[in-house]
Amino acid sequence: MRTAHAVTSALVATALLFPRTAAADACGSAYVKAQKHRRAGELKSARQALIQCSRSECIAEVSKDCVQWLSEVEASMPTIVVLAKDRAGKSLSAVAVSVDGAKVAKSLDGKALTVDPGRRVFKFEYNGAKPVTKAVTVAQGQKDRVIEVEIPIGKAAKKTGGSKSGGFETGGAEEPDEGAPLGAYVFGAVGLGAVIVGGSLWLSSEFDVTELRDEECSPACPASKRDTIETKRLFGDIAFGVGVVSLGIATVLFLNSGPSEGPPPAAALDIQLTPGGGFATWAGAF
Repeated sequence: MRTAHAVTSALVATALLFPRTAAADACGSAYVKAQKHRRAGELKSARQALIQCSRSECIAEVSKDCVQWLSEVEASMPTIVVLAKDRAGKSLSAVAVSVDGAKVAKSLDGKALTVDPGRRVFKFEYNGAKPVTKAVTVAQGQKDRVIEVEIPIGKAAKKTGGSKSGGFETGGAEEPDEGAPLGAYVFGAVGLGAVIVGGSLWLSSEFDVTELRDEECSPACPASKRDTIETKRLFGDIAFGVGVVSLGIATVLFLNSGPSEGPPPAAALDIQLTPGGGFATWAGAF
């Protein structure tokens, strides 16, 4: 800092030998302030003072030093880029930014903001939302550091098939916020299948009864045929009961459904009627 001391001495000598002017006073004051702010790590304030004392109105020695220091300060001054989004991941621009209580941006335009190095307290404000504060330590000379903030507005939305880039999810389609749980689809499919099976068993038993009447064997009809009819009716009743209960459970789950965990399951029901009755198969992927 030998040059700085020499220039300071020159400023004092100039003030004694020549009449004082407003421009000279401003140059000398800015020159001294710039050095103090720079030593304190207040690079933004130092930059403002250096711009002032680097003007052509200042004496050559002062202007030369200020121009050089201004280049060094701008190289070491950190910059940050703020990216704001809501809970659903939508980008927001109407966000005001304050650093250590001083407002540095009324809105976001994607451009970098200059800040002093060290531990800084950021405040993000969006109309209609609670302000968000975040403490960040910014390193001297760090350029275009991305600071992400989520503004507490909107509903959170799930993303599927997307990737993350810089903390923001990209791609993928939004899933609906509300949907039926998997169990509702399972019980619904089981209930529907059971009701159909019960109905087919009862229908088959009625066909058997009609055949016996046509044979006019009553009351001496074969016991095996009577047992078959009773068995079909019994299992038909059981299937109906299972179906009613399952559909009831599915209805309760639908009415109390929360966020969906995925698409509805694929299910298939196949019913085959045979001369001796019928059978049904049910398959699903969950």
